[in-house]
Amino acid sequence: MSLEETPSQTAGPFVHIGLLPEALPPLTTPSSAHDLVLEGQILDGAGEPLRDALVELWDASTGQWLRSATDEGVYRFALRRPAAAFVSLLILARGINVGLHTRAYLQPAPDDALLATLGERATTLAATPLPGGWRFDIRLQGEAETVFLKP
Repeated sequence: MSLEETPSQTAGPFVHIGLLPEALPPLTTPSSAHDLVLEGQILDGAGEPLRDALVELWDASTGQWLRSATDEGVYRFALRRPAAAFVSLLILARGINVGLHTRAYLQPAPDDALLATLGERATTLAATPLPGGWRFDIRLQGEAETVFLKP
C-alpha cells in the first residue's frame, strides 16, 4: 500500500502562520564594525519575490546560526566575518515540500570540489560583493536557477 503525501506534510498552505511579523525577529542590521550584511531576494520561477519565505543561515567557521523571514521577498543577515569561503542556507516556503539547501560563496574558492563539478552553474552560488557585505539572490526555478544541494 502506498501512502500519498497530504497537505499537512508540506510547508503550505499554513506556512504563513509561522511567518507572522510578530512571531519573528526583525531583519537584522549590523551592530558593530565587525558585522557584515548578507542580503538578497528569493525569486520564484517568474522572477517575482517570494514574500513569505524563511531563510536560515549556518556559518560553520564562526558557529553562527541565523534566521530571517523575507520582507517583500528580501532577507537580510548581519554576520561576523566568515573564515570559510561560503555559508550554508536553507529555504523554507509555501509549496516547498522539503527545505532547499544551498550555499552562498562569499569569496573565491578555486579549489572547492563542489564548484568544480558545477561548471557554468557555479556562478549561481557566487554572492556579489558590496560595501559592507554581499548580495545573494536565490532563484527557485527558471533561467539562472540557484543550485540546490541534497541534505
